[in-house]
Amino acid sequence: MSKKIKYFIFIVFIGALSGIICARISLPRDAHLFALRQMIPARKKAFLSFELPAADRYLIKVKLPAEGIDKEIFLNNKRLRINQIRERGKTESDYLFVPLEFTHRGQNFLRINFLRGLNQNIDIRINNFRRKVGNAVIAFPDSNLAKDAQKRNLFAAGVWGILLFAGLWFLLLFLWQRILLNLERIYLYSALIFLSWFIFLILLWLIPQFLNWVLLLPLSFLINLGVAWLFFSVIILIFKLGYRGFKSKEDIFKPQTKTLLNKGVEWFIKQEFSNKCVLAFMVSLIGCAFLLILHLEPIAEQLANFAYFALVTGVVIKFVKLVREKEDQK
Repeated sequence: MSKKIKYFIFIVFIGALSGIICARISLPRDAHLFALRQMIPARKKAFLSFELPAADRYLIKVKLPAEGIDKEIFLNNKRLRINQIRERGKTESDYLFVPLEFTHRGQNFLRINFLRGLNQNIDIRINNFRRKVGNAVIAFPDSNLAKDAQKRNLFAAGVWGILLFAGLWFLLLFLWQRILLNLERIYLYSALIFLSWFIFLILLWLIPQFLNWVLLLPLSFLINLGVAWLFFSVIILIFKLGYRGFKSKEDIFKPQTKTLLNKGVEWFIKQEFSNKCVLAFMVSLIGCAFLLILHLEPIAEQLANFAYFALVTGVVIKFVKLVREKEDQK
């Protein structure tokens, strides 16, 4: 079996698993994220009536003064247990994980009994997720959000993962053979790029499982993140390999066979690393303009972050070099 076939089988395998993992951690398009925040008066008791879209797992957060006031909390006349307490300065936050059978669709009623009066307003928050960070949602494992993700067709997700990984892999092989690299280690480097992305997906899926939570992200965000990961990995490999990726300097850069592309590649590789960073910044900004024209704002945002990181890196390196040269002159 040839080396190319072995690496292709490997890409197909991790592509299928990556598609399945993406199906498990991607947020359903029709997911309804419920979030309610309300200030209510509290004396000896506090009452809150609210509408829920469906019976589900909910998180109730009660924020009140940290005065050690004993309390009893009821939802629909069923007593809730405080799962977590956090104190910050003069405030205390009580977290209550509501079981599925405590809620129902429509009108629900929350009651808090205090052993002594507060005579002030308290902050109540009710969500059907643990936390929302940007586009990501941390949900309960047995919530409807997590169950909807588990109902997906894993076979179709695996097939899409194979098609995506195989297509990108062959595209990389074609571009690297034509432009920069020979076939000596191109299969290994290409496989390492996809393997690193696969490991990253596994961590996104496994780490919340150990904490008894489920991480859910929009599928479009995962695709954009994967494309950005691929782009950054290729740029890093090009910077790292330099001349070592070519068949030989003499074969590529013979005067009689030099093309405009080869001249540009030769000039780029001979530049200092700081100059390469500045050039990467300029090229990335041009790429952002084209991505915005195509209405690919999420990818353009990731590319812009890379561009400014490259610029800062190049400027810092040049500044340090300038300071050292002045010290040597003195």
